[in-house]
Formats: sequence, C-alpha cells, structure tokens
Amino acid sequence: MKLRRDAETEVDALDQVARYLDHAGLGEGWLVMFDLRKELSWAERLFVREVAHGGKTVRIVGCRERVERAMRAC
Repeated sequence: MKLRRDAETEVDALDQVARYLDHAGLGEGWLVMFDLRKELSWAERLFVREVAHGGKTVRIVGCRERVERAMRAC
C-alpha cells in the first residue's frame, strides 16, 4: 500500500514491489495506491490495471484518498 502524492510515487512503489517479489521468489503481485492528489477526478483515481515492471507482473489498484483520515487516526 502506498499513498500517492505525486507522479514519482508510482515508479518508486513499483520498484519496491518488484524487490519484494524478487525476495519472495514470486513473479507477480499487487500494489494498492491511495491517491491524495486533489486535482484529479474520481474516475482518474479509481482504476485497476496490470503492468510489467522489473520482470514482474504487478496489478495496481487505484483508490480515492478517504484513507487519509484513517491514517491520521493511527
């Protein structure tokens, strides 16, 4: 899970997931990103897509920023 604040977050997160998958000996995994960017519409923040990154298959789920309140409570 990652909180997305800018364009670099996704690439950094994919690099991290690829390293985790390497360490676990897996070829595929999931990444959930909560998008905190205010300028995007709901449609742009909510998605599921599959990408190849670092020789791995990663399914990315994009979510709205409502988790921000829950994260502050922790």
